[in-house]
Amino acid sequence: MRTMSVDNDWQPVVIEYLATATPQQKHYFVLRTNYDDLEDSPIVATLIDDPSLDAATAQALFWLLGGGAHWFELGGESEDPEVLTLTTLRDRLITGFYRGSGLAFDPRDDEGHDWVAEYGPLPDNAAPQLVHPHPGAELGADDFDDYLDGLPVDVYDRL
Repeated sequence: MRTMSVDNDWQPVVIEYLATATPQQKHYFVLRTNYDDLEDSPIVATLIDDPSLDAATAQALFWLLGGGAHWFELGGESEDPEVLTLTTLRDRLITGFYRGSGLAFDPRDDEGHDWVAEYGPLPDNAAPQLVHPHPGAELGADDFDDYLDGLPVDVYDRL
């Protein structure tokens, strides 16, 4: 796996890919990419600002970006860019900005990992859109044979 830094010029390649990716491809990217140094990047902003992003994908993005740690431990009160990104994502999940297209994500069972328990106990005001599972099609590595770090090999090779 390559070490990717926000200082590299590879981000436009990923953004270009995401612009034409299917909901399934975006979901797989979110589940498989490395988020080191990406929390407040143009890539994450592109995903968050995309109204065609599946609600399950947006929920996964919230948890994989550390939403539980930032939101539940800090109460969402911060001027930190990462927390502001998560606040936007959270608010859009709650208001229905993202729609479902039949993809699955369960923050209590992400391939055996329980994101909710990791950051629990949940506050009384935890929105169900953040914690309830999205039933639907689960995507696995077998569905994406020629992918690395959530990207098709031909895109990954351009990084």
